[in-house]
Amino acid sequence: KLGAFRGARALEIGCGEGRLTRRLLPHADRIQAFDLSANAIRRARRANPDPARISYAVDDLLKSSLPRRAYDLVFCSEVLHYFSRTQLDQAIRRVLDFVVPGGLLLLVNSRAKSDDASGIDFKAFGARTILERFESTGRLRLVDEASRELYRISVGEVDVAVVDRV
Repeated sequence: KLGAFRGARALEIGCGEGRLTRRLLPHADRIQAFDLSANAIRRARRANPDPARISYAVDDLLKSSLPRRAYDLVFCSEVLHYFSRTQLDQAIRRVLDFVVPGGLLLLVNSRAKSDDASGIDFKAFGARTILERFESTGRLRLVDEASRELYRISVGEVDVAVVDRV
């Protein structure tokens, strides 16, 4: 989905054990990856030992002190469905705040039956709800999307004009 995109800095939110971290390497000079689980971060460091290009941290999306508007690419896969519906808007604002104006946001989320008749029935909400909430902020312009049987991939650009007004 990223094609030839290349940026200086990427952020991976909820990196887990780092399975997707290495797939971001061709698209960024440096990657900051974080997860709520210290065990997951230990495993990610073992799976992708490249301290010159990848920094790992135990962090909480809602409490993170990472810099705002610092990342050309922000990747968020299978994280946002863990939040309650009331926390989701706060989490979305935090995700958007990490992206530089004109930067890309790559979302991967499960298709849940609650918001997609052909989705899976184990989450309160899924890809459709999450993307609609992102778009409702007026800060994300969808540039590409693909649906698979179990998940949806969405690539959006954080609008420069909108971000500068915030």
